[in-house]
This record gives sequence, C-alpha cells and structure tokens, in this order.
Amino acid sequence: MAATATAAAKAVKRFRVENLPRQQLRAAVQTKHTNAERPIVKAANPFLPSQIAYNGHWVKPRYSLRRQKELVKKAKMSGMVGLLPPGPKLSVQEIEAARLAQTVSARPGKLQDWWLRPVEWSAEPERTKPAPKVDTPTQPISTLSVSSVDEAQQQAKARLRQERAALRVKRREMVQEAKKCGLVAMYIGRKRMFKGHKWERVLADRRRKHRILMRDMAKRVQKYKSFYRKRRPSPLAVPRANNQKLPF
Repeated sequence: MAATATAAAKAVKRFRVENLPRQQLRAAVQTKHTNAERPIVKAANPFLPSQIAYNGHWVKPRYSLRRQKELVKKAKMSGMVGLLPPGPKLSVQEIEAARLAQTVSARPGKLQDWWLRPVEWSAEPERTKPAPKVDTPTQPISTLSVSSVDEAQQQAKARLRQERAALRVKRREMVQEAKKCGLVAMYIGRKRMFKGHKWERVLADRRRKHRILMRDMAKRVQKYKSFYRKRRPSPLAVPRANNQKLPF
C-alpha cells in the first residue's frame, strides 16, 4: 500500500512539473516566499479546452477524461487532491474541501518545493480570440527593415493572421447581405463551390447520353434485329461442310 501511495504521489508531482510555468513559479517563490498559502502564478488548465488566439479554433484538452480520472484517483490515494486543477472529473468544491484536509504542503523558504506552491488554475475554458484588425493594411515585408530571420517570420505570420481575419469579416458581411436578400449563403465568399455528390456531378452527362440513345433507339433496334436475322441459319439449307468428329 505504501508503494502504491508513493507511486501515486510521483504521478501527481510529474503532472505538476509538466504543466506549471517552472521559471515564473521559481522566481515568484524567491520573491514572495512568505505568502506560501496564496496563489502567486496563473497557469493554464490542461483539463479544459482552449481557444487559439489568431484563428479562434478550439483545441482539445491536453488530458483526456480517462487520464483525468486516473490522476484524480492517484491524488485521492496520496492526499494531493488540492494540487490538481478543476475539470469534468474534479469540481472546485472538492478541491477546496481537500485543501482544508491536505497534509502535503510546501515548506517555507524551500525552493525545491516550488511545485507544491498553490497556483491559480482557470476554472472555465479559455477564450483568447481577439478582435480582428481589418483596417490594418498588409504591406510586403522588406528584408532591410528586419534584423533577423525570426523577426521576418513573425512579421509574415502576423500579416497572414491579419489577412485571414479580414477575409473572415468580409465573408461574414457578404453572408448577412445574402440572407437579407433571401439568397443561399452556403456559397458566398468561397473560392470553389460545394462539390456535391457524385451522382449530382455526373447527372448532366448521363442525361445527355440518355437523350442520344433514345433519339436513335428505333434505328438501333432495327439494326440489331436485322443483323441477327441474317446470321440465323436456315433449317432447309444444305450444310456447307460436315466436320463432325467422333469421340473414339
């Protein structure tokens, strides 16, 4: 049992070390070591989804529900529930109740206990999508105005984000205008139309072939019947040759 509790404590410690801002927390511990019971650093919650800043896409949580449940079990086994962030498998009330009865805490003045310091986890999914800058003109990047390759790459990424934001805003306005006019807004502002199903794409060619076949159907039927009528042997005619061979 002791070995199991030790392994569970190591798993919780590994989780904290991997997901906490190590440098910021160590610097905060050195400057504010007296406030050992107060959260001094904000950390992203790996149990909740997050939103990418420049395009607004949502990213899945870093830890799945199965891994979250395993961590909660290990934290309860080792008495470290108060060190985990809130999530679908662990509520804020459970964390607060566990902190009151928690026996593991950081020692004052000990820098090696930085991972035990309380941090402020985000209790809701992070929404970091900023307002798009549509009016900002996108100018070509000149190699004379940058001092390094990294700076040029950053400027190129920033310009691409601005252009994409401007296109999204423009398409949103076009969709609103189309809806007001009673038009279908599915194809508004798209580079290519919706491809549709295979039978929809080949329907025009199939109908054209059907028209051609039905137009000449009488002629084709007559040709078919006359062709096989000529090839049909007559029972009164004399056979041209008798090449029958016996099997013995």
